[in-house]
Amino acid sequence: MNQPFHDIAIATRKLLLASGPETTTEVSISLEKPVPVTGSAEWRCAYRIVGPGANVMNYATGVDALQAVQLAIVMVETEIDVRFSESELMWDDGTPYRNGVPPGS
Repeated sequence: MNQPFHDIAIATRKLLLASGPETTTEVSISLEKPVPVTGSAEWRCAYRIVGPGANVMNYATGVDALQAVQLAIVMVETEIDVRFSESELMWDDGTPYRNGVPPGS
């Protein structure tokens, strides 16, 4: 079986977590290049979330590379919702982070 993490990021995102008055800490999210699962027709897309109280390394599996990426994005959003639900998560311009949609979109 393939190792799920290869350190080949295809997409990254940096968010800010309010950690006190006028203080923020970075939350880093990355999706890795999807890879075929050895001995299977499936594909795997690994993701990472690193920040205060989070050091998540996981992956999503799909019938092809695109589905693996789509499912990894859904899983990242779910992880963020669960881990930072009681926190103030923001884009780098200070706009509140809501459902992964950048401000002005």
